[in-house]
Amino acid sequence: MERADCSQFLHDNINDRTDEYGGSIENRCRFPLQIVRSVVDAIGANRVGLRLAPFGLFQGTHDSNPVIHWSYLCRQLRPINLAYVHIIEPREDLFKSVEEKIQIINERAKNSGTSVEDWMSLKSFRRELGGEGGTVLFSAGGYNFDNPFEIVENGEVDAVVYGRYGSCGLRMMAYIL
Repeated sequence: MERADCSQFLHDNINDRTDEYGGSIENRCRFPLQIVRSVVDAIGANRVGLRLAPFGLFQGTHDSNPVIHWSYLCRQLRPINLAYVHIIEPREDLFKSVEEKIQIINERAKNSGTSVEDWMSLKSFRRELGGEGGTVLFSAGGYNFDNPFEIVENGEVDAVVYGRYGSCGLRMMAYIL
């Protein structure tokens, strides 16, 4: 049996299907939304969370316009009332200079008709998930022990998720307490 990852359907550089699961963003979102709705029907929305990586580059995946495309997915998820949506922050190639990263983001925003801010944050997804008081939004990506507070205090996300910089070690526990 072949493994199917939802990203294979969502990212337009990988999904070259010509059936009802390929082509338009509506079609590319069809399979992931069917999975979410099936799980919600089985165990309840309050027990279901979803992790998304719209800006992901894992194994060559990428999307030509993640702000527009994945905002559509978030808009479809909002009425389902999931327990949370966990989204990976946009991070450009770690090997590029700051200047190169800014140039790339400016070009992508201009070419897509979206704001630079939407390419540097999760704000467009937060809006589509209902903003503060809507679907709970977790953010992951590049946070350390010193920088998670402002984004939560400003209401841009509900919580910050740690991965490589704080994977439940004693230092993390001491910091939290």
